[in-house]
Amino acid sequence: MRGQYFSSEKLESLADNLLTRYERETEAVLEPPVSAESVAENLELNILWDEIPEEPGTTTHGALVPEKRLIVLNEGRLSLFEDSPELYNTTIAHEIGHWVLHVDHAALDHASLPDLAFDSAPVPESGLDKRDERNANEFMGYLLMPARLFLPRLQGLNLQNWHHLYHLRETFNVSSTALQIRLEKLNLTYLDDKRRFHKSEQEARGQTSLF
Repeated sequence: MRGQYFSSEKLESLADNLLTRYERETEAVLEPPVSAESVAENLELNILWDEIPEEPGTTTHGALVPEKRLIVLNEGRLSLFEDSPELYNTTIAHEIGHWVLHVDHAALDHASLPDLAFDSAPVPESGLDKRDERNANEFMGYLLMPARLFLPRLQGLNLQNWHHLYHLRETFNVSSTALQIRLEKLNLTYLDDKRRFHKSEQEARGQTSLF
């Protein structure tokens, strides 16, 4: 539900369960890149291009309309999707995250609930909406880069080398931001605000281990 706390372990478990269900019901053998569109279709979520109103100074890639089982991609930002093809996959996966984490599915069988819309606008500065957006983003990473596919493909890569990171991004068809978050959650690399690499966020902040 909205505003609910989810641990990273719970988010990863929910994403893994969804992928296992997808494999079982479609008899697919999961390989990268994971198609968020195919997962959405298996959930009977439709995908539509349409104009999405935006608050001044913001960019919205997509929205979820739960009562219509609909993911809307912002036609007004079509050029962004064309310039960054991976944005299509990550936006759909983000909205699937909202569907799994924040929608009361039982309520959808009753009256239309127009206030149940979720969009992929930038993460708010504070409040429960911020938690929901961060949860959906983290869920998206686990869905598109599940450990059983992701970890083996890190072998032999220099995770502080842009060429290797770009290769990894293309392999999983995800945005650079999504990849960065996934690697940070694994404590494998950290990128600071100046785009400099560190082994961890603690190292970036000047903290050293006692051991």
